[in-house]
Amino acid sequence: MNMITGFIEPTEGEIIVEGYDISKKPKKAKSQIGYMPEGVPLYSDLTVKEFVNYMAELKRVDRKVRKERVEKIIDNVLNKLDFNEEFIYKEKIACILHDTGAILGKENHAYRSYLFAKDYFINNDIKFDDINLILDAIRNHSDGFETDNLYGIILIFADKLDMTKERISASGKKVKGNKEYSHVNDIDITIENNILKIDFITDGKVNLNEINEYYFTKKIFKGVESFSNKLDLKYI
Repeated sequence: MNMITGFIEPTEGEIIVEGYDISKKPKKAKSQIGYMPEGVPLYSDLTVKEFVNYMAELKRVDRKVRKERVEKIIDNVLNKLDFNEEFIYKEKIACILHDTGAILGKENHAYRSYLFAKDYFINNDIKFDDINLILDAIRNHSDGFETDNLYGIILIFADKLDMTKERISASGKKVKGNKEYSHVNDIDITIENNILKIDFITDGKVNLNEINEYYFTKKIFKGVESFSNKLDLKYI
């Protein structure tokens, strides 16, 4: 693995990654690989946000989009609901860390994200009230719709609503149902008089039948329902 990823140079033979020789064209070869080695000193020297930005840089995620994904929904919703700054700060920690495991693929990424966050806190001697609730929120953010953990419900809500065209990868645009999110330009969330209203701003080209039948759309509405029920909101 160290030779394939370029950490150790092979003494003989060739290693070809998607047509690129790792010794002759290392940058192009490495750009085809998703790999997070354990025990690299760099990770423990970074803040949480620096680590996420570093990983996003490797995946060429735009800085502006990156910041909006991490903070926009959390800031918008929790400030409208008058949550205190300490709670919002802790929720942002969960939000920033919840997808770190996805660098190795989406399958089981929530559990990998939980392990990374747990190790990160321990290795850097980070302690704060509700740390176990934050870890639980990260671990269960994919399908923990019935949780009593408020941090978890809010994370699920924000994570599921983070589905606009900027999030859709090139391969995702080829998947029936998923490709329809590439027509979603933005999501507007308003909360007035205990009524939650969510407007999906599109380019007018969405195939409603396909997007409504897609499994993730059902997760979005389930996340909104769980969030609304937990906070005694009506949603339209």
